[in-house]
Amino acid sequence: MPLPLLLSCLPTCTHPRNHGSLLHEHHPPRDAAALNTGSSRTPHHLGPNLPHSHHHLRKGYLDSGVNVFKGIPYGDDTSKTRFQPPAKPIPWTGIRDALTFGPQAPQPIHPRTGRSSFSPLDEENPTNSEDCLHLNVWTPGLRDRKRRPVLVYIHGGAYSSSSSNGPIYDGVRLAKRGDVVVVTLNHRLNLFGYMYLATLGGADYADSGNAGQLDLVLALEWVRDNIAEFGGDPSRVIIFGQSAAEPSAPPSWPCLPQRASSTASSP
Repeated sequence: MPLPLLLSCLPTCTHPRNHGSLLHEHHPPRDAAALNTGSSRTPHHLGPNLPHSHHHLRKGYLDSGVNVFKGIPYGDDTSKTRFQPPAKPIPWTGIRDALTFGPQAPQPIHPRTGRSSFSPLDEENPTNSEDCLHLNVWTPGLRDRKRRPVLVYIHGGAYSSSSSNGPIYDGVRLAKRGDVVVVTLNHRLNLFGYMYLATLGGADYADSGNAGQLDLVLALEWVRDNIAEFGGDPSRVIIFGQSAAEPSAPPSWPCLPQRASSTASSP
């Protein structure tokens, strides 16, 4: 039986507002594997000048009344910082699509019909890439003066496999049912995220054993700095997840959310 664990306390710091522009015309994706079966999708116009901390314009789409943004980069391509802390994404110009999921972290690819225990959670046709630091947002409203709770989901997989891209993690129903903002994300796994190399590579690799955890910190910083423009309240963020996500909520990181809920299997 699942054993839920809930830790709660208030954040104790403030953060500056960010400036920029984001979001324009929105169209539903054609990639059926990334969609919720039976949901209603229509093109959606969000209007200009929605701030985003590093970049300019983005496209999302409307799914059953929920605004959906997929594949938002919260960090740069990790092949540039392999086994090292992640870097913030490079700014772009023009309109950037947010219609489909980003790649999953490098790992063995398990067909959904395969024998792996992770197969039912995988995408239909997953893609591996070290450029895997992307997140996804589902929100019932934008710039409507509501400050919704934010639920950030961290996927399980024994720190070695899986991603948040599978259809089981679609956030439409949760966002609608609770009037909340839902965020899912991918981060480095296995050797890329947790192999300690400082004894071989020196001080440059002092953080190599926690690179995957530092990815999560960077993602939470993105949420802190940007989620208000997606209708969320950056002071009410709860991190939740399953299995390996249980110890993944970074403890006592300054200016990051301090609420966490995890579900793990009993022995």
